[in-house]
Amino acid sequence: YAMVIDNFTLDAVGYTLTFGGSAILVDNTPPTINPPNTVVNNCDNTITITTSEQVKCSSIASDGSDFTIAGPGGSAPTITVASGIGCTSPANNSLTNQIKLTLGGTLTSGTYTIGIKVGTDGNTILDKCANNPMSTAQTVIFNYLAPFTITATPAAVCAGGSSNLSAGVASISGAIYGRTPSGTLN
Repeated sequence: YAMVIDNFTLDAVGYTLTFGGSAILVDNTPPTINPPNTVVNNCDNTITITTSEQVKCSSIASDGSDFTIAGPGGSAPTITVASGIGCTSPANNSLTNQIKLTLGGTLTSGTYTIGIKVGTDGNTILDKCANNPMSTAQTVIFNYLAPFTITATPAAVCAGGSSNLSAGVASISGAIYGRTPSGTLN
């Protein structure tokens, strides 16, 4: 914000400034979860969502009900917990721009969509001024790669021999999978 003062008069001792009027400053922009890089898979059945601005910790329903999730093939895992990262207790005056969601059930590899809805606390996510709730029309996607095992056939090979490696994982369009052995191969 800038205040420009141009109502002045000049006399022998300098300038005289005359102040008057009023102003109301309002944050009219609701927070968003729009990309890029707003969802991080923490690889422990949790994801972290970054919002476009600070949000009220007290507006995050701890049961995760402010969020929806849909997975590949119409699967619907659950969101069991939502918590603001760095929020203090009580959460009434705390702010955060990162929300950690704990996912329930077994996730399969694929693309997931996170959405916003009115939670059990009666609101969506609110900004610092609580005047613009997060829109329920927005979604964000993230890719999830489920844990997998690699099988060698044959499991043991002699010098000069070869082994085929196969991984039990569903493919994600456009994903590249790589494996680098740690240590030496025997």
